[in-house]
Amino acid sequence: KPGDKVDVDSEDGWEYGATVLGPAKGGNDDEMQIRFADGVVDDWPISDFRRVEVGGVSVLPVLSCCM
Repeated sequence: KPGDKVDVDSEDGWEYGATVLGPAKGGNDDEMQIRFADGVVDDWPISDFRRVEVGGVSVLPVLSCCM
């Protein structure tokens, strides 16, 4: 859901601390629009998201953004 933090598997390795902004602008139900830590905004496949953990505790179920 918007505002959640996720780590994202990319071609260059893991991108940490991306923020979910909402549904993909391209309309693909398998993607969400996210803002990467460097400020880049892009639609990204949900299957590449990984939950963020704080102190060993999961703070985001992987697919909570779409259910």
